[in-house]
Amino acid sequence: MSKNKVNIKIGADVKEAKDGINKITEQLNKMSKQTKASSIAKASEAFNNYTKSLGYVTKAIKTVNAELQKNAEAYKTQATAEKQLETAAKNNPYLNSQSVAQLKNYASELQSISTMGDEQLLPFMAQLAAAGRTQTEIQEIMSAALDVSASGTMSFESAVKNLNKTFSGLSGELGESV
Repeated sequence: MSKNKVNIKIGADVKEAKDGINKITEQLNKMSKQTKASSIAKASEAFNNYTKSLGYVTKAIKTVNAELQKNAEAYKTQATAEKQLETAAKNNPYLNSQSVAQLKNYASELQSISTMGDEQLLPFMAQLAAAGRTQTEIQEIMSAALDVSASGTMSFESAVKNLNKTFSGLSGELGESV
């Protein structure tokens, strides 16, 4: 009989052990799934944050690139306008390199008190220089043209052309334009 009692106890102990092992296995599997799920969620969240960061960096790079292109275009426009004035001055006996430098400075001064940039003013100065105007005449015409265009009477371009005609003594032609 003692053999049976020992066997039963062993069988009972094995069954309890199996049940205990099964419970532990279930809990470990449950914890593993939770850990995997939270790890996947954490990895997914980290990946999403990384993707957002890359998006921000890409957007910043595009913005900087656009600004650099805009500045390069403005520089090219400015350089072209200055070159026009320098070229026109070479063919004008009343202007020299010092006059050109002073006209560029004057354009910058006009820019600070008007709505026009010096890159817009310099080509008109070049036209006046090509027409044989002196530095003083160019400055007077530009200042008066800004005043006239600010009043809304006519566009800046028309004001420059018409004021240039008055310096030529073409009042009849000016009357036709007006």
